[in-house]
Amino acid sequence: NVRICPAPDSREQVTISTSMLVIRKCEVLLEGLHVHSNSGPEDSDAISVESESTCTIRMCVIRSDRGSGVVVSGASSVAKLDSSTVEGCSKYGVLVQDGGSLTAKDSSFLKNTKAGILSRGSKSSADISNCAVSENASNGVGVDEGGAVKIEATKISNNQNCGCMASGLNSRLTLKDVQALNNGSHGVAAAGRAVLTT
Repeated sequence: NVRICPAPDSREQVTISTSMLVIRKCEVLLEGLHVHSNSGPEDSDAISVESESTCTIRMCVIRSDRGSGVVVSGASSVAKLDSSTVEGCSKYGVLVQDGGSLTAKDSSFLKNTKAGILSRGSKSSADISNCAVSENASNGVGVDEGGAVKIEATKISNNQNCGCMASGLNSRLTLKDVQALNNGSHGVAAAGRAVLTT
């Protein structure tokens, strides 16, 4: 297990500036950091979690100028966000794909160019609670191609398209105590034989 955090007596903001931080075949805790992907090729995501890894992101601020904030790829790859902010990414705030999974609580997904959170593909999943998803230039939260998203006690507002969008056969969106307010198109929408549960 690896833990990356400021020194216990540090009062300085610690920023990791990188083209991409890749988490592969290990367990990592990122705590109290600013992670900013501001160089490298196009599609340079700030944090990539892959190859059966688990990355816990606690009290961090994440941004990518050239890709997504966090990408979780592959079965048994897990990202856990707690009290963190993913903002201003040039693609998705968080993209979960190829069977990866996300749990997010007490976190914010703001002002990303695509969806704040997208779960894409069969066996990909996202579990979101007590979060804020706002001012993204596409949907707030999306699920497609058979993925699954569960959202509880979360405010989803002022996104350019839908607050929550489920599309495609067997895509599943489950909502409980969700406020979807002032989104550009619909608060909540489902299409293409997606399953919506409230």
